[in-house]
Amino acid sequence: MTTLRNSKLFAEKLNAKLDDLDMPADFRERIHILAKMLHISPERARFWLNGYQLPNKNEMDLLEHELGIDTHWLHDQSQQQH
Repeated sequence: MTTLRNSKLFAEKLNAKLDDLDMPADFRERIHILAKMLHISPERARFWLNGYQLPNKNEMDLLEHELGIDTHWLHDQSQQQH
């Protein structure tokens, strides 16, 4: 249950950060843009954005490098942005 809770919180934070970056609000469009930017499958992007799965270490590095997202904040269990 903790992993699912972590995945859901991760998804909330990732979506909030993508909103801050002016990523389109349309979910399908957001999935395809994120997948293309990070060179991952749309299915993988959808899993992250829906909170079904967490990225692995390499994928977290991609999020940090390509999107400037603080991955420590994404994994932190608090809601507060660093």
